Amino acid sequence: MDILFGWLIYFFAVQKTTVSNVTTTFETPYNTVHRVFGQFGSQAWGVVLCESGGNPASINSRDALITGFASHGLFQLNRPYKPELYNFQVNT
Repeated sequence: MDILFGWLIYFFAVQKTTVSNVTTTFETPYNTVHRVFGQFGSQAWGVVLCESGGNPASINSRDALITGFASHGLFQLNRPYKPELYNFQVNT
């Protein structure tokens, strides 16, 4: 399911709404990764797909057996729990 979510984000990354000369772009994990990493956005998105399948709410509690902490969010940051780690803009 996580991989399906990642591919859906990948294919529908840019969502635009136009209302009388006003265009709004909704921020998605895909857009955020590409904006933050610039020319390396595609490679960074590949890491995201491998780590979390593109799911910002992903958690890997098995890492806690090795490091003492679970891994959280898009990039699977391994650190003590903080709710903001599930915010893809913060995690990126």
